[in-house]
Amino acid sequence: EKDVNLEIATILCDMLRANDINVIMTREDDRLLYDRSGKYQGRKKKLDLAARLAVANSTPDAIFISIHMNSFTDSRYSGLQVWYSEGNADSLLLADTIQSRARQLLQPENKRQTKAATSSIFLLHKAKCPAVLVECGFLSNEEEAARLASEEYRQKVAFVLFSAITEFLN
Repeated sequence: EKDVNLEIATILCDMLRANDINVIMTREDDRLLYDRSGKYQGRKKKLDLAARLAVANSTPDAIFISIHMNSFTDSRYSGLQVWYSEGNADSLLLADTIQSRARQLLQPENKRQTKAATSSIFLLHKAKCPAVLVECGFLSNEEEAARLASEEYRQKVAFVLFSAITEFLN
């Protein structure tokens, strides 16, 4: 999952930068963000999330896009779905734009609705800027996992995100 997430994020970053949109990646390799000189034992994930949040909240005019893959015990579920932060009113607009673009450009059968994040999604719950978490598909669905394993499909997912972000920014 982490490799697919990072590849989609990297492709998206390249698309945005090619269109003169400033991008700050919270990770560009397989490494958590935390101060390795301090006491981090047992707290790596929490410190990593806090560091990502600090980047988002300290960047003027930022939008925060967190890229993930979904999984569920029932393998019939599929489709991209977006969660949004209730901490910024523009988050819902960004989420709806991404969900709509996914239907238009990639998954016309996708009937998933955007959902408000609860406090269980730390980054969205604490973000001050427009923030969304995009579940790009279900790895527990064999057909969708096979598509996500394809470089061509990952590029299409990144383009869906690029298209929605540029529409949102305009």
